[in-house]
Amino acid sequence: MRGETDTFVLALMHSSGSYEELLAADYTFASDALAAYYGAAAGSMTDESPLPRVELASVPGRGGILSHASVIATHTTVEDYRAAHRGRFVIENLLCQALPPPPPLDDIPPIPDDVSPREAFEAMTDSPGCQGCHSMINGAGFLFEHFDGGGAYHSAFAEYEVDASGVVDGEALDGVEDLGRMLAASKTAQLCMARRWFQFAVGRQEGPADFDSLQRALMSFQDAGLDLRELVASLLSSDAYRFRRLPE
Repeated sequence: MRGETDTFVLALMHSSGSYEELLAADYTFASDALAAYYGAAAGSMTDESPLPRVELASVPGRGGILSHASVIATHTTVEDYRAAHRGRFVIENLLCQALPPPPPLDDIPPIPDDVSPREAFEAMTDSPGCQGCHSMINGAGFLFEHFDGGGAYHSAFAEYEVDASGVVDGEALDGVEDLGRMLAASKTAQLCMARRWFQFAVGRQEGPADFDSLQRALMSFQDAGLDLRELVASLLSSDAYRFRRLPE
């Protein structure tokens, strides 16, 4: 699974560099075993990577890096209630929106019996103390509801049909593929991507003195049709990357 994600990103950065493709590509690079795990036909070898290229256009729920099993399984739990981890990943890491710490555990309401995992989690997080964050977290996290803890796709769990609908930034979505397309077009997500690359390249959080460097990188990224390579090149040639501010 990790090999799929590493290979996919590397091949992308050596070809189109497209941010939209990163989030919504209808292909991946995977071993025959992982392709079968996804319910896809075995791929074919190309010059792009050491792993076969696997087409995903007709595979339910797959498309872009957010549907990679490595990403899904990383943000999960051993229980059925996985929306919190996955929703927080989207809100904090892909939209750069800060969330406060959770309230004390004794604030969680009783969980009803004979309901789906989604309905149980909605009930768990329905108190006023939880809704401050979970009104955002749940809407993003439920979009991953088709996937179990190992990233395998299911149309139903036990006798309950999966409901993978949710709302992110005021937009009604259904499933991870919708989420990828929405994030690719989102100015908020594009700025967040620029911030995350800045933090990775420079090794610290951005500050007021970094505004011009970050803004130029974002503009280069957007002017190049969301080419991630232009974003990286702009950051690596910026004052924030090349110079160090000395203490007074």
